[in-house]
Amino acid sequence: MRREDAYKQAAKLHPAHIMSPFDALLGLEGVDAIYMLCEVLSGDAVYMPTARKVFAGCIEQQILQEHNGYNSTALARRYGYSRKHVDRIIKNNK
Repeated sequence: MRREDAYKQAAKLHPAHIMSPFDALLGLEGVDAIYMLCEVLSGDAVYMPTARKVFAGCIEQQILQEHNGYNSTALARRYGYSRKHVDRIIKNNK
């Protein structure tokens, strides 16, 4: 599974963990999404974070759900994290 697909899957399963203000765009397509971006960001200098940052909460929830005690390396590879970071996510959410 490509990392992009893994991020999208995690976001669909855990939409409540998408970083604000991007959560306001959920369910919008095309012109509606463009209009909402204008409303939310109008007049501001915009910093566009990486997908990894926007979906970090979703990815963490997905890692916690998929972790079986033995697959930290595979999860790290799938989501673009180090094994140490995956282990830290698991430890911090016990």
